[in-house]
Amino acid sequence: MSNNRGLYEFKENRFPSDKRKGFSRVDFREDVNFSPVIFASQGKDLRFTAQAKDLSSRGIYLEVNRERNLSALAHLKVSSLIWVSFYLPGLDIGVKTQGEIKRARPAGEGVLGLGVMFINLSSRKLSIIKKFVRSKLES
Repeated sequence: MSNNRGLYEFKENRFPSDKRKGFSRVDFREDVNFSPVIFASQGKDLRFTAQAKDLSSRGIYLEVNRERNLSALAHLKVSSLIWVSFYLPGLDIGVKTQGEIKRARPAGEGVLGLGVMFINLSSRKLSIIKKFVRSKLES
């Protein structure tokens, strides 16, 4: 399987890095808070939770439980903007930034998969995420 692009080889319950579009991705199983940007512009402070699956310096892949996040679903479409916030384990650093949904498709029973590209990420936070990804690739 290791020679087939797009297929993961399981080793110690981790995914190997994936270099789609030139950016290394690493396994990242953490809770992520998100909120559609449109809610904030309407004065609504609604936050939702998703499970991250992988992370790169360019973006994050999330799996959203449809039932628990029902009121957000109508706003989770390709090109929609969302706020995302998460912690990087081991660094104890929080990241909050906007992201643009680049992919939205079913990821199992009752689950929506979202490929989110970071936008407006500060150079400091970008540097921290790159350091985190690099450390995961080296371990």
